Amino acid sequence: MKMNQEQAKQYIKDRLTDYLTTKGIDINKPFNCLNPLHNDKKPSIHYDKQRNKCHCFSCGVDYDTFEI
Repeated sequence: MKMNQEQAKQYIKDRLTDYLTTKGIDINKPFNCLNPLHNDKKPSIHYDKQRNKCHCFSCGVDYDTFEI
């Protein structure tokens, strides 16, 4: 099956949980922020299943697969 550009982007975005777990991150509990400008001293980022994004409640950054 050949994908167009939008289908390929969605396919990659849908792999966020796979990427995080290969990095050793448990998506079911808070983890340290992935923002290089945020020196996170305690886990403040959560995986949001509804939006399929990670959100840091300390610095306010959202991440999808491409942004990570």
